[in-house]
Amino acid sequence: MQEERANILILKHIEGACTQEEQAELDRWLEEDEQHRRHFEQVSLVDRELREMPLERELDPAAAWQSVQKRLAEGQQANHEKPESSIRPLVRRPALWRMAAAVAVLAVSAWLLYTWLSQPRETPFAREIRAPKGETRDVSLPDGSTIRLNADSRLLISAGYGQSGRSLELSGEAYFEVKKNAVQPFIVRAGQAYVRVLGTAFNLSAREESGKVAVTVTSGTVQFRTEIAEGLPLAEGQAAEFDTQTGAFRELPDGNPAALAWLDGKLVFKDTPLSEAFRAIERRYDVNIDDRTNLGARPLSDTLEKGDPIESFLERLSITFGISYRKEGDSIIILPGE
Repeated sequence: MQEERANILILKHIEGACTQEEQAELDRWLEEDEQHRRHFEQVSLVDRELREMPLERELDPAAAWQSVQKRLAEGQQANHEKPESSIRPLVRRPALWRMAAAVAVLAVSAWLLYTWLSQPRETPFAREIRAPKGETRDVSLPDGSTIRLNADSRLLISAGYGQSGRSLELSGEAYFEVKKNAVQPFIVRAGQAYVRVLGTAFNLSAREESGKVAVTVTSGTVQFRTEIAEGLPLAEGQAAEFDTQTGAFRELPDGNPAALAWLDGKLVFKDTPLSEAFRAIERRYDVNIDDRTNLGARPLSDTLEKGDPIESFLERLSITFGISYRKEGDSIIILPGE
């Protein structure tokens, strides 16, 4: 097992977050070597010390990491600058053992500090905002950041937002324009994944039916990751998605401009599974679609402009897939072609 993987499992064990498989993996690793047990104790000690540090949770981890790296470099440089005559075999110089151990502890501390500051913990949420089907909502936050919430979406805003941190949780889709704040990163959770930024604009989509979390960046940079995977850094014009089933990240080569179409009142489908497209139609028009065909996996490419009636989409669908439909109140029933 690689050291970084071991550190992750140790931290999850400390927080009681290991799955049965992960705990078994950690137990096997600890039984392999006495050095592994010492490493476990070392990491546990450093973790306890970090939790007792009088730090604000929203410090910039990149800056903290650079600071620790500088200390490591200075320590290594000081060792190299000592004259050769002062170097003796370690068996004769127990102090060098202590120095090596100190450097090892500092290295572990550096990794833990970066990880600990980078990962959002459980956050108490004080405010919930919903956009129902057929509507969007504009949200203004106390720090000047703004959010447009797409239809059938929910946003949770942390208690003390802008004072003790800037944490949110999204279910659905939203476009964020984040006011820059180097001291308090802006963190949005979306299921297993989260986006961490200092000040930027991006679209975040986390629709259950797609099985993916997708990010499209329109300005600045974001870090798109999970708690145990580093994920991808994304800059303006870049986009990526996270597969919730496999845990894999994938950069989208064209920047995924279709993801922003909803901001102009459009719906753009590009090889979208028909079942997924139906969910998007339900959200836009506030209807229920009862699909009684077996065409849900078929890909659909189509564009609905702002103001297009749903009937125009259904007519195109009938021609493309040879199906029929009928309306019953707020429901639309999709039937095999006659």
